[in-house]
Amino acid sequence: MIDEIKVGTILIRKGTVLPDSFRLESESYSDGWKLTKDLDGYGLDRRIRGMGWPSSREKSLRRAVNRILTDPKLDGFNSLEITQISWG
Repeated sequence: MIDEIKVGTILIRKGTVLPDSFRLESESYSDGWKLTKDLDGYGLDRRIRGMGWPSSREKSLRRAVNRILTDPKLDGFNSLEITQISWG
């Protein structure tokens, strides 16, 4: 039985490489996607950090900021303030 989609639901693309030691209970949801069971974003983050994996959030944030900073529309600006970060 497929769990209900709700706020915090995590879907993972089939074929995503995870370490063998990372057991993730999931079931097929949609073509190419798996629905995680009993694990929301916070739980996933806790497990990843508990295993000693570096968080990819910092890397993602750096890529996003670099994309913004290289936007030609910002050529006339000399500063940038980050006012909000959303992860979901």
